[in-house]
Amino acid sequence: MNEINRSDRYKLQNCIFGGVWPGPQKPSREQMLAMSFKRSIRETESFLIGATCDKPAQALVQNTPEPISKFGCGRCEIPGVTVPSREAINHHIRVFPLSSKADNKAECRSNQNYDPIMTMDSPTEDQRKGYLGKYSLHNLYGGAMKKLLKLWFLEDFKRSNWSCFTKLTILSKTLSHYRYPSTTSRTPRPLVKFHRFKANELRLILLFAAPVFKHYLTSTIYKNYLLLVFALHLAESCSLRSEDIEDIQFLSNPRNTFLYEYPLLYTDHHNQQVMHSIDHVAQSVQNYGQLSNYSTYNFESVLGMLRATVHSTKHHAKEIANTTNLLRLTIRNTLADDFNNELKSTLEQIQ
Repeated sequence: MNEINRSDRYKLQNCIFGGVWPGPQKPSREQMLAMSFKRSIRETESFLIGATCDKPAQALVQNTPEPISKFGCGRCEIPGVTVPSREAINHHIRVFPLSSKADNKAECRSNQNYDPIMTMDSPTEDQRKGYLGKYSLHNLYGGAMKKLLKLWFLEDFKRSNWSCFTKLTILSKTLSHYRYPSTTSRTPRPLVKFHRFKANELRLILLFAAPVFKHYLTSTIYKNYLLLVFALHLAESCSLRSEDIEDIQFLSNPRNTFLYEYPLLYTDHHNQQVMHSIDHVAQSVQNYGQLSNYSTYNFESVLGMLRATVHSTKHHAKEIANTTNLLRLTIRNTLADDFNNELKSTLEQIQ
């Protein structure tokens, strides 16, 4: 898809829909497998070159462990540790703290480790855990930034040292008058509705709202947050130098950096998979270039368009398929030389 001209890349006729799931939430791994077996049993070989997914989708597509499980990271072999979710509650969650010891660094997943496991007759449980993965852009904005906003503004944490719960309303009013870059396609909604933000809105808040947050966050929290903003501005840059990648790597260096300060500021049980994923930003940028090369945010409007085509109370998937095919055929006809230019312009605006 990246070979298509950028102005045409996100048009409907160049989009491929792998499937439509009409349920209220994403299908589980069991549901995905059940669908395949019910229709027909076929042996298919496929080779995934690259994918941009959120964490649950990554686990499904690449057959890796769930992101909250042991070895749940798709890029490295960090096992994580379990910690109590809250004090005096018998409930634990898995977190992924980084170690500052050089001999305790998590290794990246690779065929050097994966291939020998495939030849084992009876590998151990830990060895059989997934060893493939791909970094996802949604982990940064839809994951890490949303996690920070929850910590700062949810009532559950209003007694915590990092909380800005009482300042949410005034901060939201200040941001409503904030001017974002002229290239912004979707201005974020009021901050009081942050729990409904799309990843693109979270991206704008993270990259450009730091001057506003400076007056409301404590100095320590703000400086830690600024490290993340600085690194992601470099990762989003149109041109990258080797020095920029080295600067991005400071996110996970053992001394005074975002990932090492984070558990000290917000406690261990908030150091979850979405935060650990930041450790792999520099590696992704080095391998695949700036984050915009594999961003999925331009497709958000396509999903909204599909959802708007549903008007019935049943047979949602069939209705979406029929409407999509109708739009495809219509757009194909616009390529004819004798097609009405005004109607062609109207149809292009629908996309």
